Amino acid sequence: MAGLVLVPWIACTRCGQVLMRAHARESWGDLSYLARHYVITTQNRATVLLRFPTDSADAAFASLQHACPGAP
Repeated sequence: MAGLVLVPWIACTRCGQVLMRAHARESWGDLSYLARHYVITTQNRATVLLRFPTDSADAAFASLQHACPGAP
């Protein structure tokens, strides 16, 4: 994850885990348009729990929903 900027995207209201998009910083200073990875972090965003490749937004979102410790 070195060199990438994590941007919060979706937070679980039950457990507080956060689905984040990992973007590269472009040479002109802005973030890349497309995410390089998707990650699920702890509520305080200090620990990456799961990491998904570029084309796995659906899988990352499903994992956030189903792997939540507070899920029914």
